Amino acid sequence: MALLNYTTSIEAAKTVSEIHKILSTHGAKSILTDYGDDGQIEALSFRVMTPQGEAGIKLPSDLENFEASEYPYWVVFSKMQLGQPMPHPGVDWENAKVVAAVPIEEITKITPEQLIVRGFSIGFSS
Repeated sequence: MALLNYTTSIEAAKTVSEIHKILSTHGAKSILTDYGDDGQIEALSFRVMTPQGEAGIKLPSDLENFEASEYPYWVVFSKMQLGQPMPHPGVDWENAKVVAAVPIEEITKITPEQLIVRGFSIGFSS
């Protein structure tokens, strides 16, 4: 279902508050909301603890129209995970931590096989 011309009566502040709650419930250590000059949300970033230390992911506000080079972690995460069966509930958060732990100089070159070796989980549970 396309979201073209979709409207909601839920205020943006309530939606942002709910997103912050979900992220903090799942271990986000900090959450940053970036606003444009027009006051609209441009991106949301969050930091999580990984075995390699604290790391972050920046998400675009418009998932259909964004510059991939500005959101390399989101691009890798979404390409690896979207449409894939997940082995158990909560694995998406574990996968986010795996992606976030990849150094910035490696994120655009990492292969699916390398992410799986680092702990990224996809597929059916056994």
